[in-house]
Amino acid sequence: MGSNERGTKEDAVLDFVSCCSQPYVVLAYSDFEFSSLIVRRGIDLDNERGFDAKVDDEMIRLMAGETMWLERPRRAGEILMTTRKVLFLDIDGVLHRGIARRSGNLVVSSAPGFIELFEFAPVLDELLRPYPDVEIVLSSDWAIVLGTQYTVAALPLSTLRERVVGATYEDSIFNEYFWFVVPRGAQVMDYVSRNSPLTWLAVDDREDGFESHRDRLVHCQTDAGLGDPVVVELFRQRLQQFFSGGSTDDINE
Repeated sequence: MGSNERGTKEDAVLDFVSCCSQPYVVLAYSDFEFSSLIVRRGIDLDNERGFDAKVDDEMIRLMAGETMWLERPRRAGEILMTTRKVLFLDIDGVLHRGIARRSGNLVVSSAPGFIELFEFAPVLDELLRPYPDVEIVLSSDWAIVLGTQYTVAALPLSTLRERVVGATYEDSIFNEYFWFVVPRGAQVMDYVSRNSPLTWLAVDDREDGFESHRDRLVHCQTDAGLGDPVVVELFRQRLQQFFSGGSTDDINE
C-alpha cells in the first residue's frame, strides 16, 4: 500500500474523530503507518493473529485513563462491536453417517432402516448448548440442492433450526453452476470475507480448501460423522478455544 493511501486513511480517521468528543483508539494492520498525530492512540494488529489477547490488553491500557468513558476496564467483547460467532455446518458425514440421497420426493439415508437421517443432531445440540450466541451457516450441499428453507426445516431440533442464519452459497462470488467444483474451504472463506467481523469454526467431512485453516476444521469421517467420540472431543475443545468467553482472538483469519 502506498503512502498516499495511508495518508488518506489517516485523514479519514482524523476527520471522523474531529466531530466526536469521545476518546478513541485506532486499530490497524501493519500496512497502516501511524503518524505523530495519532501514534499514541494507535495499536498495530498482527496480520496472522488479528485481535488477540495482547492487543486486548493494550487497548484496555490506552483507554483505562479515560475515566469519563470508562468506569472500569472492559474486555474486547465489550469495547468492540459484537463479533459474530459462526459454525459452518455440513450435514452428510457429520449429522449422520454416509451420503443421503433422493428417493422420489423424499430424502433418505445411505442405508434406510439402518442409518437414520440426523442421527447425531442431539450430539451437535449438546456441544453447542454452552454457546448460545453461536450461529449456524449451512455449508452442506443440501442447502443449494434442496434449498436453505427445506434444509433448515429438515433439522429435527428447534434449538438447531433457530441458530441457522443462512448458507454459504447465498450471495457468493462463485457461480452456482460451478459450486460443486469449488473447494469447501474456499466456499467457507468466501462467506467469511463477505461477512466480517466474525470468528468461525467448520465441521465437515471434506478437507479440500482448508489447508491454511486446519485448526478451524473439525474433520469427520464420512462413515462415522459425529458418532466418533474422538472427533466429538476435538470438537468440544475447538468450540471452547474459539467461542468461549466473548473472545475475539483470531477474528477473520
